[in-house]
Amino acid sequence: MRISGKHGSMTEGEKTYVEVIALFDLMGRITPLSLVWTDGRRFDITRAGCGVSMPPLGGSLFPVRYECRICGESKMLYHESDTGRWFVYAVR
Repeated sequence: MRISGKHGSMTEGEKTYVEVIALFDLMGRITPLSLVWTDGRRFDITRAGCGVSMPPLGGSLFPVRYECRICGESKMLYHESDTGRWFVYAVR
C-alpha cells in the first residue's frame, strides 16, 4: 500500500486514519514529525508545510492539510481538528 501524493484528486484513494507524532509549539502550531502506518511501519516526515484549512471533505469538518515530505516524496496529510484524528488518502 502506498500513500497518495499531491497529484490527482484530493479524494483519490481510500481515506485511511493513521497515527501521527507531532510537535505542538508555544504558539499552538502543530508540526507533524512522523506517521505510523496501519501495519505499524513508521515514516519520518522530513519537511512539513504550514497547515492549510480545507473545505469540508469526506465527512470531516474543515480538515487541515499538511504538505509533507515522506520517503523523499511530497504527500498530503490531513488533521481533523474537530476529532483530533489524522488521515491520508491511500492508493491500493
